[in-house]
Amino acid sequence: MAAATFLAVFLGGVFGPGMLKSQWVGALKVSSPRVAHAPYYPTCSSAHAAGVYSLRAGEPGYREALDRDRDGLACEPYTPR
Repeated sequence: MAAATFLAVFLGGVFGPGMLKSQWVGALKVSSPRVAHAPYYPTCSSAHAAGVYSLRAGEPGYREALDRDRDGLACEPYTPR
């Protein structure tokens, strides 16, 4: 009971009714782990220089602008016919 009372008094003092929304958000903010961003390749040549070939739709780094034939596979290696 003492722990519950202490917790209620403590939280009432920290998160009192007179706090502004911005203060609530700042008080509740928890540092989140860093999320790796998807690589960005301006051209397929730059993707190939990084050793990346055949980016599938939904994979990091895929963009429709890199998918010339719109088949869901970007920066395919060139194979002469």
